[in-house]
Amino acid sequence: MKRATWVAAVCLFMLAVLWPVRGFDASAQPSDEILAYEVGAGRTVTVSVPGGVNRVIVSTWLLVGLGSADELFPYGVQLDVVDFGGASVLSRTFETRSRLSDVMADTDVPAARLADAAAWVCEPRTFELSLDELRGGAGQLTIGTFPNGPASPTVLLRLTYQVERGELERKVLERTLSPQQMQHIMARRSSLGFFDIPEERRADALMYWERRLTALGQEGRDYTTRRLLLGDALPRFQREPWTEVAEPFGPGRRLALTVDGPGSLRVHAEPMTELLVVDGSDRRGSRHAVGQEGFIDLEFADHGLRGIELHPIRDAAIALSTDSLEPWVTSLEPSERAGRFELRPDTRRQTYYRLDQQRPVDVGLVGDQGVLGLRVRVALDGGDGRAARVDAVFEDMEGGTISKARLAVDREPSILEWLRGDATIADVSESETVLLHPPHGAVRVRLFGTPQTLVEAFVPEPGVIAPVHLSPYDRQPPEGLAWRNAPWDVSARASIHPDNRKQLEFDGRSVAVIVQVHLEPIEGRGEPIVPRVLRPAGTPSHRYLMSAFQYRVTEKAPDDGWLLVETGRTSPKFLVDSSGELRWMYLTTSEALGERFRLVVDGTPTRGEMVAVTSGSGSLQLAPGPHSLGFDGLPKGSLLALEAQPMQTATLAKRQRVYGLRRNRTINIPFVRNAGERLSVVLFAVCADETELEFRFRLDGGAPKTHRQFFRRSSDPEGVVGLRTGDYGRGVIWEPGRRRLSATADAVGRAILPFGDDLVPGEHRLDLELTGGGCGGDRVWVRAVLVGRRDEEK
Repeated sequence: MKRATWVAAVCLFMLAVLWPVRGFDASAQPSDEILAYEVGAGRTVTVSVPGGVNRVIVSTWLLVGLGSADELFPYGVQLDVVDFGGASVLSRTFETRSRLSDVMADTDVPAARLADAAAWVCEPRTFELSLDELRGGAGQLTIGTFPNGPASPTVLLRLTYQVERGELERKVLERTLSPQQMQHIMARRSSLGFFDIPEERRADALMYWERRLTALGQEGRDYTTRRLLLGDALPRFQREPWTEVAEPFGPGRRLALTVDGPGSLRVHAEPMTELLVVDGSDRRGSRHAVGQEGFIDLEFADHGLRGIELHPIRDAAIALSTDSLEPWVTSLEPSERAGRFELRPDTRRQTYYRLDQQRPVDVGLVGDQGVLGLRVRVALDGGDGRAARVDAVFEDMEGGTISKARLAVDREPSILEWLRGDATIADVSESETVLLHPPHGAVRVRLFGTPQTLVEAFVPEPGVIAPVHLSPYDRQPPEGLAWRNAPWDVSARASIHPDNRKQLEFDGRSVAVIVQVHLEPIEGRGEPIVPRVLRPAGTPSHRYLMSAFQYRVTEKAPDDGWLLVETGRTSPKFLVDSSGELRWMYLTTSEALGERFRLVVDGTPTRGEMVAVTSGSGSLQLAPGPHSLGFDGLPKGSLLALEAQPMQTATLAKRQRVYGLRRNRTINIPFVRNAGERLSVVLFAVCADETELEFRFRLDGGAPKTHRQFFRRSSDPEGVVGLRTGDYGRGVIWEPGRRRLSATADAVGRAILPFGDDLVPGEHRLDLELTGGGCGGDRVWVRAVLVGRRDEEK
């Protein structure tokens, strides 16, 4: 009875699960899914061809817009082959025409389409490329497209070569084939069934399989892969209702969105509207045109957190929608169509006050306030173009003038920010941030200026060391980028209202500036200065940090690159340059002490030496050219570093000097600021494990040498900065007595100590102390690098 009850329950559960999908139509699903490389106008893809491959099978699919008619589309493919030494051995051009992919008789749905975008895919064109010129060696194949008609083509490429199956593999495959797979294999070979042909013919049909050639470089930067669905019938694309974005956009203004990963975006606009799309991963931008359907679909590959900008070539009303909720940091709202979301530019409102030459904007000062900040913009709705002026008059308690200052501003128009009135929209300039030092005894500053000048006053928040953004902007931007206009949870600056705020609002001098939240390059004018590695005074004990990274043979080996080899694993071949000298270092454990260590080069052991310390070095004289490597005398897991270039993909390392910093000890780091430089110190710290560290820094002993003029950023005389090792990367400290050996054993953290442009040119000193956390040993290894920019000459 109990067993029957369980059977009935299972049946009811299966019925409940399967009932909602009882109308499942298998014919509408893809019968196969493959990966292909996308090649557009002006772009190429380079693949690595291994040795022994004498022919490559090239399949191409042309992508066309959804509004394209059913006609023939011409296009061409250019192929260039180089050998292992980089010499050109073959160049071929193929020109062809294609039409929309085959369709079923009772429907007009294309039989092939992209899995991640709405686009029509033309019939494939396949040809074989002979590689006899490589003579069995390895090489590289570069593929590009060119127009064989009026338009620049976008082509999907799949490049394969045949690999023979073993007899056991063929037998296993034959036993596991489905009826559909059997039919697919025999479709172009015989009108008989799979088991109706002789066994040797079946073996011939299963003898080879096609391996895809791999592109060189980094996906999203050097190449783009697309998922291509193949089948007899696939779902048709539907157009959904949409709503226009409130403001029109055009040549002077863009839309900014933020993406975190891959995604697709549908832009709705009037037909023939041209768009310039700037992806954060490619600042050059690409042009697109909205088709007759009234929308265009854009695809964004996975480059991590970055910004997307849309710029209509002429004034246009547009709307945005997407199928996916995951990749977008920009705010999303559900649309009328279920499962789809409408995107809105993530905007914030900032209040500025318009200046006047007779009626001031009054800002009160508190006690001996050290700094008053102003953000200045120019309203581009009239007046004298982009030029503006601010006159600051500092007054004492009786209203007497203590001092005056004048600031001239000339800023470029902003493409991501604008002024909004009751029924009007106007352009505004980029903002200029200046810091004023009120004189002793000043209780108020009166701001005058030209009518097109807009100002917002602020003061630095006391005690805030690390500002924090609100979610979802509380994530670390990529290197070189920073959030702009994102809301703060804890901010380093606080806005202050003018004392005569109500009168300013009554007079209509309160202005709303609409700003878009986006990622932008960290502010800096002029060319970057050459980074300078800072050496502490007295040169405390130092070691070498070997920062490991993956090297590919298609890349040029860096001059300071060391080939990292771990004993007990397959050792790569390497090249010795024309000098013939091979320098090497080893890192091992106490188990190797007393053993005789030898390098085995090209199968021949060298003389070697007795292992007396756990970290040693040496050199060998070898004939220039390629060599193979072996070991003798070091236990498994020991590390060896060769100053040589590998001949295949391998782990390289950069050797960087690091200095020991003990707990509650201070090291002094001198540096020089040249005129016109804005500087920061990037601090690297290394520990054996991932851990939290805290450092206290003092600039010039807590009393930095500064000048009291207009400047963009003031220097903190002292403060505390924290970091977590392991967040930045890993490497290995090359020192004796280590117990754990690995090319990526030690965790590296990084923090930035910003300095202001108020520092006087000349010599300065940074005092650094470890006040919190530790690495379990007697010291933390640190490295300080001075970076920054040099201001453009006015």
